[in-house]
Amino acid sequence: MVLEKFDEKTWAKILLTAELDDYEDFQLLKGYPDRKTFLLIETISKVVGIEVPALLELYGEYFLTYAIRMNFASMIRSLGDDLSTFIVNLDSLHNLLQLTYTEMVPPSFLGESGGPVMLVTYNSTRRGLYPIAVGLLRAVAAQIYNQVVEIVAKKTNTEFPEGTAYVEQVLLEIRVVSDSADSPSPLPSRSIEQESEGILAECAGPQPLLSNAQLTSLLPYHLVLDRQMRIVQCGRKLRQFNSGIRPGAAFGEAFSIANPLVGAEFAEILRFINSAFTLAFRRLHTLEQSKQVVPRTIFVKGALVGVGGYQLVKFSHMRHLAEPDLLVFLGSLRVANLDQMQQDSLFMSDIPLFDKLNEATAQLSKTTQALNAEKRKTDNLLYQMLPKRVAESLRNGERVDAEKFSMVTVLFSDIVGFTDICSGSPPEEVVSMLNSIFTKFDKHTEVNQVYKVETIGDAYMVVGGCPDRTEDHAQRVADQGLDMLASSRLVRAAGSYKDCSIRIRVGMHSGPVVTGVVGEKMPRFCLFGDTVNTASRMESHGCPGLVHMSEPSY
Repeated sequence: MVLEKFDEKTWAKILLTAELDDYEDFQLLKGYPDRKTFLLIETISKVVGIEVPALLELYGEYFLTYAIRMNFASMIRSLGDDLSTFIVNLDSLHNLLQLTYTEMVPPSFLGESGGPVMLVTYNSTRRGLYPIAVGLLRAVAAQIYNQVVEIVAKKTNTEFPEGTAYVEQVLLEIRVVSDSADSPSPLPSRSIEQESEGILAECAGPQPLLSNAQLTSLLPYHLVLDRQMRIVQCGRKLRQFNSGIRPGAAFGEAFSIANPLVGAEFAEILRFINSAFTLAFRRLHTLEQSKQVVPRTIFVKGALVGVGGYQLVKFSHMRHLAEPDLLVFLGSLRVANLDQMQQDSLFMSDIPLFDKLNEATAQLSKTTQALNAEKRKTDNLLYQMLPKRVAESLRNGERVDAEKFSMVTVLFSDIVGFTDICSGSPPEEVVSMLNSIFTKFDKHTEVNQVYKVETIGDAYMVVGGCPDRTEDHAQRVADQGLDMLASSRLVRAAGSYKDCSIRIRVGMHSGPVVTGVVGEKMPRFCLFGDTVNTASRMESHGCPGLVHMSEPSY
């Protein structure tokens, strides 16, 4: 986002200020502590001069653009044909993604509409990030549904029941300001099951073909409740796990709603009938035991799991039967891995076949993403060794021809007294010293947008205007030299010289060069010509603590 809306120099300054690495701290499938995320947000806010809430909204809007660019457009559009349905199905999408990103802790969205205004309850395990949701929903409305919406945060709640991982709840009020004539109704008042009543009536036969016994066997994790929240019918596996789950028993005696955060009341569930529900129940075998415990659940590593014998059942399909006024829950066990199955004495036969297929598909997707992540690591490593344009050509099996540059600026630096430092210091301290100072130099090359050619011993070589041609290459290289001098004063020498700061000589010269890739096993991007030799002489004949510049560079 920063690179597209600002520039590379701003991004490099942000990385330098936050002391973050552009490669190590920004890998796609790697998890990072929240402190790094919030540090990055605060640093960007200070550098670009945008308040944090506005910055987060901007990121939310950009995230949709990024997701579409990463080929998630079809998935996003499949969530619903209007904004209301999209929001209702967000939690279902998060549940699917958690199969692949097991440590993901997503927020929860509860949408309620029935008029010109839609109310969305946002619950999160992190404080202060709701503006991301505001920006994202605004972008979805504009780019997917051709609508301009106004989103206002009405109130914030930070008090939650014990055992709940959420720490912040924000009520968002969404109002459509303008609507394209071709877009669907933004806030439909009819639920999904109401829309499908006519279709279901046509599909149903005159007589039911399945008995209750067959239904409880075919749907082992289903649950039917009446308006008094009493169990009318349940799947055989639910009853097998807990004998308290039986027709006539009260819902609250065996279950609690782990997600979403709604009350266990008939009318309350109807308000969010299109949401994906996760229920927790205690695996007990007597009704007396069941009544003695209150089901509960907690978050572990980003996923809801059972605790102390509690089992989770995810109900992704809920329907309200107007006749005879019943709630029907169709669910499946929430099992993270084989170890959990063994711990809970579960078998593959306990999981419906369609769930196994979903798990297998998710595992295949996870393997594919891991392979892509490794490929990205390899590409990033290659880009560290060679210019990106050259690396792309080599990876595609293309020949990289020599190229002539009529005017570039080359810089060399070395450490004053390096031989004496090496003779009086342990080798590992010398390596640590070089790594410390060269790491600082590397970060400056990103800020000044120059190319690091190589390091040989204590020598550090940089070029400007090559491989990417620029007019101000001499200015950029001069800035690089001054930054290197400033950074060197912050690094202590090794061994017996550790009380002294490092002193370096810097020399630079401008002129023509020829570039090419030398070697096949360890290809290197090299520069040839008198300009390189002259720049080296400018460094060796320079004064410590100064940048020795030739007349062409000046």
